Amino acid sequence: MPSNQNRPFRVRDAGAEGAAAVAKLLKDSGIPSALWGANAAAYHGGGLCPLDIELVVNDAHQQRAFGVLTAHGVLPAIPDDSESTLPIDYALWRQQAPSYRYRDRRRVRICSHLYKLPPSGDWLEDSLLPYIILYSAETVGLPSLPPFPHTKLPRLVGSRQSYVLAPALHSPRMSLSKFGTKGEVLTTAFAALVESEMNVLLWHADYLSPAWGQHMAQLSELLRSRSVVNGPDGLPDLVDSRLSTFANWIQLDFRGEADPEDLADLKDVEIRRKAGANLDPHHCDSFSSELSF
Repeated sequence: MPSNQNRPFRVRDAGAEGAAAVAKLLKDSGIPSALWGANAAAYHGGGLCPLDIELVVNDAHQQRAFGVLTAHGVLPAIPDDSESTLPIDYALWRQQAPSYRYRDRRRVRICSHLYKLPPSGDWLEDSLLPYIILYSAETVGLPSLPPFPHTKLPRLVGSRQSYVLAPALHSPRMSLSKFGTKGEVLTTAFAALVESEMNVLLWHADYLSPAWGQHMAQLSELLRSRSVVNGPDGLPDLVDSRLSTFANWIQLDFRGEADPEDLADLKDVEIRRKAGANLDPHHCDSFSSELSF
C-alpha cells in the first residue's frame, strides 16, 4: 500500500458532497468515474437514502484508484473478524477478496471494490461512516467511461447516453465548483442505470439472497421515481430488447406473480449468451462479498 503522504481523506457523508469529493479525488489523478447505485438513484429522484458512496470506474483503472485512495489514508476493506492482515497491495487484495464473508451491509455489495474511510478515533462517528464502493463499469453491464474532458456529454437526464453530466448533484443548492470539478462529475443516465441494476440481478445475484433484495429495492425505487411517468409499467419501454423478457418477469414479481423457475431459465439463457460472446458467465471482473464466481 502506498505510504500516506497526503492529508487523510475526511469525507463523512454518503450523499452528494461525499460522492463529489471522491469523484474529484479520482479525477485529479486522471481516473473518470460516475455515480452509480443509490447515489445515482438519488440524483434521478429515487427514494432510497445512500448509505455508502457508490461509483463506477473502468476496470482497467481499478488498480490506480486503489493507489490514489490508499495514498490518502483510505483502507481496503476486509471482514471485521478476519484473521488476515490488511493487504499491502492491490493484486493481493483482489486475489483474496472473493473469499471474504461480511456480516454487515457489505454482504449485499456484489462485485465491488470496498474501501473504509480513515477512522477519526470517535467510535460513534466511525461506526456511521460510509464505505467507498468502486464498481467496475463492465461488471455491472455498462460501457467504459469516456476519458476527460466530459464537456461534450449531455446534461439531459432523458438522454440515451450511458453517462450524463450531473451539474447539481441531488440538491439544486449545491455548486460543484466548490469541489473544483468544473462540471465534470458524471452520473449514470437513468435508462442505463435501470439496465445496469437488471444486469446485476440477472448475472450476479442469487434469487432471494441479500444482494437480490438490495438491488430489487433499488430498481423498484428507480421505477417509482419522478423519472418514470408510468412507474413499473413503463419498464419494458426503458430497456434494450435483450432485457424485455426479464423486464416482464420483474413486473410479475412486483405483483407477487412471478415464477422462480422462469427466472432460472432466463439466467441460463443469459449464461449461454455470454458464453457465445466469449465471456465467462461465472466470472466477476471485480469482487463479490457474498458469492465466489
